[in-house]
Amino acid sequence: MSLVADLGDVPLAEVSSSRAFNFKRVHSFELYSKFAKAARVEPHHTYAVLINTVDLRGLFVFRVEEYKPNSQLVLSYAVRHYQVLDVRGESKGFDWSVENRSISPRFQW
Repeated sequence: MSLVADLGDVPLAEVSSSRAFNFKRVHSFELYSKFAKAARVEPHHTYAVLINTVDLRGLFVFRVEEYKPNSQLVLSYAVRHYQVLDVRGESKGFDWSVENRSISPRFQW
């Protein structure tokens, strides 16, 4: 599953990997980036994208410079991190949409 967050009207050049998750670097729940499956396209907004598939991991950011719906899109981007994985082991049966089938006993102190 890959996710995107709208960082707002911020300069692409100022978005480091850590600032993609909290651009102002202030511990406030309202200021942390909100990642979702989709985001509305807004001109002059910068977005962060987390790539997470079986064999790929990555983080890239892009800024929508111009946008005319169903006509034109101009963007700038920067790849912050990218990995092609050689998976040697993993838990069986993983699926993003499957609920827990067996619940472990509750733990008490």
